[in-house]
Formats: sequence, structure tokens, C-alpha cells
Amino acid sequence: MSLQAGDTLDGGKYQIVRSLNEGRVGISYLAERRGRDRVVIKTLRDEVLATLTPDQRHKLNNKLVNEAVRLARCHHPHIVRCFGSFLEQSRQAFVVGIFAQDIRRGIDNWFFSPGVEENSKP
Repeated sequence: MSLQAGDTLDGGKYQIVRSLNEGRVGISYLAERRGRDRVVIKTLRDEVLATLTPDQRHKLNNKLVNEAVRLARCHHPHIVRCFGSFLEQSRQAFVVGIFAQDIRRGIDNWFFSPGVEENSKP
């Protein structure tokens, strides 16, 4: 399931914008939620899944679901928000918010806000 810009997932709910990062086991994509904001979709790499037996693949998919469930239970301003998970082409994926934009917005607000004195900036 190597995804390209424009590919849709979860019944058209998400549209891939581009690949973000690839790790040893997983890959992350920037995507747009239909009619909403941008999110990150994390899933397992093709090369990893190709080496697994069906039982191993099932266990790894379950681990990804469990990670999504645990992340969804976390509510803290410094932890990305998990919006859920879905199964696509026999592979589990989960959807998280984009934390970096929140950080950038905070930095921009601090450095470019009127009334903030030059000496008070870090």
C-alpha cells in the first residue's frame, strides 16, 4: 500500500497529500480529512509486511490498533491527538493531529504579537 498524492483512504474520508517520514517499521503520510484540516496517517511499510506470516501480520496490525487506542486516551497539550484507526487493504492505519503546526503557531504568536517587548522574548 505505497500511497501517492491524491490517493484516498477509509472510503474517501482522507486524501493523501504527501509522504512525511519513513521509519524501520512504519510510514507516515500527510493527509486531508474530507472538509476539514490536515492530519497524519501512520501505517506499516510494505517491505515489513511482505516478510511476515499471516499470523505475524495480524499481531503487528493489532499492536498498531493498541497504540492508537492508548494514544486516544491521552489528553495533554503536548501529546498529539489520535482521531481513530481504520483498516485499509488488510493493513491497519491510525490518524493523528499535527503537533508541529501547533508549536509553530505558538512560536509565531509569541514572536510576532504586538505589545511583546523585545527583551522579554527568549
